[in-house]
Amino acid sequence: MGAVCSKYVENCYGDRFEVEWRIQSEHVRQRLQGDRDWQEDIASIPQAVQLAVDERGFAVPLDTDLSLDQPSGKLAVAVPADFQNVKEADMALALRWRLQTRAVFSHYFTKGWQVSQFIKSEGAAPAHYYLLQKSE
Repeated sequence: MGAVCSKYVENCYGDRFEVEWRIQSEHVRQRLQGDRDWQEDIASIPQAVQLAVDERGFAVPLDTDLSLDQPSGKLAVAVPADFQNVKEADMALALRWRLQTRAVFSHYFTKGWQVSQFIKSEGAAPAHYYLLQKSE
């Protein structure tokens, strides 16, 4: 629906985004009208969290990159496609994800970035992505 987020709240029944829905913005208008021009090719966007896939098919965060602060760029932040399943199967892995994504979101939000889109991977992919852009 076009909500954006630039605030990360730690330890609020887990970690949470505080989102804004700027109903007069072009960003929201495009989504409400069904425009698809805003969809992104995630492979072409710099990744703030590098990941691997373990033997169970779970995405595993490897490294985080906090040096991607480009004035007019975009960033992708991977998150597990089924975080609840990860939590049930491997709480240590879930905590690792939580801490690494917390570091990424906290860092980039303080640098003027915001989440502008959630991109669901197709099929049985182990990760989905948040798209970050500089705040408008």
